[in-house]
Amino acid sequence: ISIFPNFQYTKDLLLLLAAGLSDPAREVQQFALENIENAGETIQIPITENSDSIEMEITPCEGFYYPEPFVTQPPAGIRNLFKHHLRDIVPLLLKQSEDWTTQGRLNALTLLRTVLVFAEDKITLH
Repeated sequence: ISIFPNFQYTKDLLLLLAAGLSDPAREVQQFALENIENAGETIQIPITENSDSIEMEITPCEGFYYPEPFVTQPPAGIRNLFKHHLRDIVPLLLKQSEDWTTQGRLNALTLLRTVLVFAEDKITLH
């Protein structure tokens, strides 16, 4: 899968991939994680070349763990892409968390948790 920062449907594709990471089926989680990692490696260079900021690896505190299916920090390219689209993604997920059904709220908040893994310290600005 190839996702580029200026692609019209990038935000929608990111949400679909993140939803796959939140899926209860392990096979779907693994498939989404593989595609996220591939996309992150594909766009790592274009994002950092066009970025004014320096991407730093964040060292988690003691006792920190990534939610399943993550084992380690996602690739820098995909993290930057999520950070770039946070302004659109977070309000959408917060709006969906107001759904009248329990399942709708649970899905939105589970997806938000996944997005927070990619957002890292950038979420404080939103």
